[in-house]
Amino acid sequence: LSFLTLPARQAYSSAGSFIRYLLETEGAEVVREAHRTGDIEEATGKSLSELESSWRSHITAQPLPEGAVELAALRFSGSSIFSTTCPHRLARLHGELSSDLAARDTRAAEETCRELLDIEENDLHALVTLPGLRARAGDFDGAEEALANLEGAPPTLLTRAKESIADARWRRGDRQAALETYLGLLEEPQTEGEARQREVKVEGIRRGGAQGRAIRALLVAGSEPLDATTIMHLAEEIDDAAEDGLGAYLVARQLIAQERFDLATEPLERARRQGLPTQRIRDEALRLNGVIRFARGDLPLARELFEEAQTRPRIRHDAEDWLARIAYVERQTQ
Repeated sequence: LSFLTLPARQAYSSAGSFIRYLLETEGAEVVREAHRTGDIEEATGKSLSELESSWRSHITAQPLPEGAVELAALRFSGSSIFSTTCPHRLARLHGELSSDLAARDTRAAEETCRELLDIEENDLHALVTLPGLRARAGDFDGAEEALANLEGAPPTLLTRAKESIADARWRRGDRQAALETYLGLLEEPQTEGEARQREVKVEGIRRGGAQGRAIRALLVAGSEPLDATTIMHLAEEIDDAAEDGLGAYLVARQLIAQERFDLATEPLERARRQGLPTQRIRDEALRLNGVIRFARGDLPLARELFEEAQTRPRIRHDAEDWLARIAYVERQTQ
């Protein structure tokens, strides 16, 4: 697989997939022996070419959820540290760009993007970031021009760039244009987290008023970064104004992010009782409820919730992982 010539995500994901295959087909004792000796052939009694062939056949037979290939193109894009141009300088500039974006310093971020593109004209991070930066500055013509430079990029990168332009339009009061973009993006390949966030943005525009303003402030980057206290305040403001459980769900998410599982239980239960606006958000609320119960040590209820989650296509694989985790903890405590 040429491990050292691949991007890190692809290299480690491929290696992890192969080791998981060995674990499932050869057993834990064989994997332990291979790790101890450093010799997979000796541990398994099979040649590497034979193992690789059977592993490739195994992964080829795995069913893929919709959009998986496109998401893989995003996650595994990039280059190896041994094949990229000026790796140390690029790493430094990428770090600076991340800092600029975290500080909401639009001007500095655009200058850093220009530096990156001067030394690596196809740097995806810079190319994807530029449209949003120009739109945030009010230069929508420049934003569309920068978007055109992304032709041929993985679809998920294009959607993120388009979303950043829509975010800027919403902040400047063009709600209809932003809504149309968000709705269009929901038809594109994306992670479940991205889709949920876009659904909440759609709800914010449609609801308008205090809820809409609070959702926009929470999810659309402004001139100042949000701290945890401000984020919680905005989530509670949405909860106060909402007639359904959307606000309570957002409050629970923030508490879970801070690992306050004890405090997250009540708003999440209330969110599910009051109802949530989309099936994707309802699925996530179910998953989060299982996470909370696991974290609080209520394994029987966590198992019950994740068994229910197994019936939901979007979260089925995640539910299976959690059920395996629950089974492991139960074995350790017997």
